[in-house]
Amino acid sequence: MNFLVLGALLAPAWAADVQCLNPGDSLQDAYNQAAEEAGIVGSVEGGVICLNAGDFGEEELRLNREISIVFRGAGGRVSDQWMGQESVFRGKVFVELGSKVSFEDMTFIGQGSRNFYISSTANEVVFSGLGILQDIMPEETGAAVKIDGSAGQTSLTIDGSYFYENSAGVLNGGHIWVSHADLTVSNTTFSGGKAHKGGAVYLEENVGASFENVVFSLNDTGDDGGAIYVKSADVELGLVDVEFSQNTADGHGGAIFIKDTSGVIIEGGKFKLNEAVGNGGAIYVKDYLQQDIIVDPYQVPAGPGPGPGPHPIEDHLQLTLNGVGFASNEAVEGGAVFVNSGRVDVALGSEFKSNKASDGGAIGSGNGTLYVKNSAFQNNQASGLGGAILCDNTTICAIYDSTFTKNEADIGAGVAFDGVSNAEARRNLFCQNAVAQADTGRWGFGGSHGGGISFVDSVGDVSNNVFFENFGGDWGGAVAAIVSDTSTRLELFHNHFVGNNAFGQGSALYVSGADVSNMNNLFYKNVNGGSAIFLASGTSLSNYNLFFDNTPADTNTEEGENSIFEDPKLRNYLADDCTLSNLYPLYISPLVDAGYTPDYDARDLDGSQSDIGAWGGPEADPNAWFDGEGDLWPLLFDCNDENGAINPGVPEICDLLDTDEDCNNLADDDDPGVSDAVTYYFDGDGDDFGGDTSVMTCDIVSDDYVLVTGDCNDLDSLINPDAEEGIGDEVDQDCDGQEICYLDEDGDGFVVDTLANKNSDDVDCDDEDEAASDQLFPPNDCLDTNAAVNPDQVEVCDDANLDEDCNGLADDADPYVTDASSWYFDGDGDGYGAGSDVVQCEPPDVGWVEFDGDCNDANDTVNPGATELAGDEVDQNCDGDELCYVDGDNDGFIVDTLETVDSLGDISCDDAGEATVDQIAPTNDCDDSREDINPGATEIAGDETDQDCDGDEICFVDTDNDGFIIDTLEEVLSSGNVSCEDSGEAKLSELGNINDCDDGDFDIKPGVQEVAGDEVDQNCDTNEECYKDTDDDGFVDDSMVTVLSLGDLSCDDTGEALDDEVAALNDCNDNVF
Repeated sequence: MNFLVLGALLAPAWAADVQCLNPGDSLQDAYNQAAEEAGIVGSVEGGVICLNAGDFGEEELRLNREISIVFRGAGGRVSDQWMGQESVFRGKVFVELGSKVSFEDMTFIGQGSRNFYISSTANEVVFSGLGILQDIMPEETGAAVKIDGSAGQTSLTIDGSYFYENSAGVLNGGHIWVSHADLTVSNTTFSGGKAHKGGAVYLEENVGASFENVVFSLNDTGDDGGAIYVKSADVELGLVDVEFSQNTADGHGGAIFIKDTSGVIIEGGKFKLNEAVGNGGAIYVKDYLQQDIIVDPYQVPAGPGPGPGPHPIEDHLQLTLNGVGFASNEAVEGGAVFVNSGRVDVALGSEFKSNKASDGGAIGSGNGTLYVKNSAFQNNQASGLGGAILCDNTTICAIYDSTFTKNEADIGAGVAFDGVSNAEARRNLFCQNAVAQADTGRWGFGGSHGGGISFVDSVGDVSNNVFFENFGGDWGGAVAAIVSDTSTRLELFHNHFVGNNAFGQGSALYVSGADVSNMNNLFYKNVNGGSAIFLASGTSLSNYNLFFDNTPADTNTEEGENSIFEDPKLRNYLADDCTLSNLYPLYISPLVDAGYTPDYDARDLDGSQSDIGAWGGPEADPNAWFDGEGDLWPLLFDCNDENGAINPGVPEICDLLDTDEDCNNLADDDDPGVSDAVTYYFDGDGDDFGGDTSVMTCDIVSDDYVLVTGDCNDLDSLINPDAEEGIGDEVDQDCDGQEICYLDEDGDGFVVDTLANKNSDDVDCDDEDEAASDQLFPPNDCLDTNAAVNPDQVEVCDDANLDEDCNGLADDADPYVTDASSWYFDGDGDGYGAGSDVVQCEPPDVGWVEFDGDCNDANDTVNPGATELAGDEVDQNCDGDELCYVDGDNDGFIVDTLETVDSLGDISCDDAGEATVDQIAPTNDCDDSREDINPGATEIAGDETDQDCDGDEICFVDTDNDGFIIDTLEEVLSSGNVSCEDSGEAKLSELGNINDCDDGDFDIKPGVQEVAGDEVDQNCDTNEECYKDTDDDGFVDDSMVTVLSLGDLSCDDTGEALDDEVAALNDCNDNVF
């Protein structure tokens, strides 16, 4: 055997240069010899046992001497990669009897047994650079390392090591099991461990354990505590910058299960992708003694209720978290953390992101108390209650100074309070949390609700929170409160409700059954839900709120007489932006000093009257009221609290950085109140003068803008205040508002040839006595005092003999005179002449007139002005026509109205339809359209036409008025009319009805029914109808057969009988007399 003691802490005298152990050498023998050598020299330092690379087998190594010894190998597997140069040991190591031993740079591989057992005596063990792999102990605790020591005396320190795929099977502590000892671990990885409880580490009792820069990954348990299980109240655990990743538990606590402890401290580090089949995806705290979780050990609330200031830590706190991150952990309840009962404090620096559970997506708490402060919750999800936090039947659940963004749940997407005696939410931001519109009937109270917070049978205090763009599904876009006891109080003071939404009722706030106090709150841009506030039942005290731009309505209950309805003027409201400072009120906001302030203690933190909204009142965030640079303006209104020259009290000025000096959210040119902006004018024609278009700006807009204005035509560079004025062009070149015009005294548009000019009061030359340049040619107005005289006029005849057209000639001397008259000689002195005309201004001589057309200039009664006489065949008015009387039927007779007609083309009255004056008697043609009707015509009987115009008609006689006349055609004169419809008269059209054989009897006429046997000819056929009496016995048979008596009207011929013989009926044989 070759071995060498290479050195010791005290460098013993026996140390010499010898070889290291090789595979096959005994570590036990080397240890024993080192102990003997140390004893010889009287030392407790055993030195260093050096191991070369290689496999040293399955030797059992017992370290039971009270000496210090170091086993130093050639290399250990400290990751999942094979190192190549490793000192591998497959045996068991027992540390006993107060040994102090260090193992460095070695790999320990289990062979169905545990690698290390550290006994109960005061042993000190150090692991450095070790790989401890694949210890499989299906029925032993602590598969790789078991420490069962003496409290305060036994310790294990591990640094830079790697524990991989060690398994305790159905028992506890997949990598390490510890009891009555101190455990210190740094820069180490625990991966792939398996156990019933504590997949990596199981802390039994009386343990002080600390971990720094350690990774727990892919450890798994069949029950609780996927990575670490803490059993007893006397266990103290500290974690610094430790990562728990993808650890799993079939029970509770995917990473850590705390059954009981005197204190667990976690600083920094993160929990991600851990999962529990039960509750607490990352951490589970069981209901033993006092259960507390704290994220900020320096500021936690103490006592039964939290306050705004720092508070001392209580000695019994079980779990302290400081700056820890929880991401994508998952469980049934409490996706990241679940606390069964007791008190829980969560504060500064903790972040919960994308954790998921059925209830309590990030934190689930049942019974006891919960405090959360200065933490962030984002994208956590619960399919039931509490997308971020569920407080279920807790005594106190208080959430302070935290942010909740984009968390999701069926009920209470941010926080769900269910059966909480004292629920508080203060100074939190709830942004874009959303509930699903799911079937939530399983909860017993209907639809999804509470995009920010849900209160179910809980007493609530909600103050100084910002609820921004949360979605509440059926009820309560931001807050929903549903209680069965109407005395349950819900107090809402100093909150921002901005841009929240609910498809059902209450886009900002929904209340059913509670007694609500709603004061000093802002309700702005909340949409849908029937109204921003919806009180389904219960009572409401609402006042001193500000409502603006909520659709479709502000509230379905009283708004309060002191409420305000105008734009809240927030600093920089942006949709879909959760930046808190965007929602600060401007100093000019109507929210400022407008809140209910019953006493001094209710004032804002600056001592002024309370503001409406999240930053008003004594409980507001003090950071917002801090004046960083001492300019007497707090951060709330001061948009740059590090620069005393920037605050709402200073004027906006132009600067190169576009700084908003007056903090109204507008800078430089965007601020209409900028104090030193310069006016620039648009110069459209490039003549260095601008027109009316101007801008006040801090920076010149472009090269097209200039500082000088006054250009009255900015499209023409020749027109500007410096230009020379032209004369008479009606263009104001020098922009003085005036024109120089040529003189036109009579205003006729022509000037004299001297081209005199004058200043006009305007820019045109069309006023009286003015002329433009286009009126200059020719400049020869020969009389500028008379507007009717100029070259543009025409020469006219006038008494003054003026030269109107200025051509030097006047009246008859001017061949262009336009109104000279035509003169005609009048031979008969009737004012009308005949023959050729003479054209000139004055008549040539006496007897000349201006009118011609006299067709007989020897007869003064004949001229175009004379009156035409009818029917005399003389053309008195010289129109070439005659006026004739009308004889329409040319029968030589005219109507008595003496109507006339023009005989066109001649002066005779012998054309058809015309009559002369000697034909006017008689004047009684009663129908001048028919020549057969006139006073000389023969009357035709019975045609009801008055042919002879005497007013009467000759009618045929019908004495009995039966429409038939006798064949002699007797006529009778109808008196007073021309009809034949009077009694006893018949028309010509009735001549076909002749042969009335008795014109005195209406009933006798052709066509009537003959009466048998009365010897009267009713139908005028000259025959009679007789009854048949064949045997002439005076009796007829009862058939009453008749025969026609031809040629006479009697019934006394053979075989005939009269009607008076009809009574002798019943001739039983009319053939036998």
